[in-house]
Amino acid sequence: MKAAVLYRRADFEKNEAFIRLLHRAFLSHGAESRTFLYEEIAAGEGKRAFLSYSPELVLNRTRDARLGAYLEGKGVRVSNPSAVSFPGNDKWKAFCLAKRLGLPVMETFRLFPENIGNPVKKPPFPLVLKSRSGHGGTEVFLIRNESELKERLDDPELAGRRWILQRLSDTPGKDVRVYIIGGKIAAAVLRTNKEDFRSNFSLGGQVKLYTLSEDEKRLVRRLTDVVNIDFCGIDFVFHEGRPVFNELEDMAGSRSLYALTDRDIAGEYVSYLL
Repeated sequence: MKAAVLYRRADFEKNEAFIRLLHRAFLSHGAESRTFLYEEIAAGEGKRAFLSYSPELVLNRTRDARLGAYLEGKGVRVSNPSAVSFPGNDKWKAFCLAKRLGLPVMETFRLFPENIGNPVKKPPFPLVLKSRSGHGGTEVFLIRNESELKERLDDPELAGRRWILQRLSDTPGKDVRVYIIGGKIAAAVLRTNKEDFRSNFSLGGQVKLYTLSEDEKRLVRRLTDVVNIDFCGIDFVFHEGRPVFNELEDMAGSRSLYALTDRDIAGEYVSYLL
């Protein structure tokens, strides 16, 4: 068995410890594994090395669902499958999937190019402006009025982004990340932040293990029964006293689990795949 672990350069530098755990797990099973950088493959300099390596399994940690779909078309087993990484890296696609499956969702609208700065429909202020491709709490902004909305949309550093507008939950700064491995619930973590409406661990949120209720487990299973998830995060916020689907995270970070438990999540992920 040959496995390839694909990362963008910036994410590789942030996740070197996790990547080492992945390779250690493959080695413990007698499988060969190598890391390849997305930018080197895309530029061509690493493409020949990747093709000559000829992996049977690819861990696509690049957030590029089209790359995953291309490799699947070549008969390669890709994790996560592109059917997961498409909605897992596009917040609008994830919202539509959750709504189609009957999960509770926050009121959400797309901003189209022709009406950016003057959207036809939007929830009442305050609201949350999200880049469809943002991750880890980045490119997510609390918007209190039209002026703040225009300021963000006119920001040249954010040019070219595709946006959604979403109603703010009535308990900002609190959510639950549910970790899925092999289509099953592996763990859940409650994340809270008293200083920010975003509760991400990487942004200073406090974390503790969370026990899902039976109703919450049923909500998760509505997704996992339909979408073939290898390793993913499903996030719920709380609104009007109930959990509400927020995001599907294809490249879920697991720092909070390593901080709270002695579990080897990378090892569990690799064991499932093999």
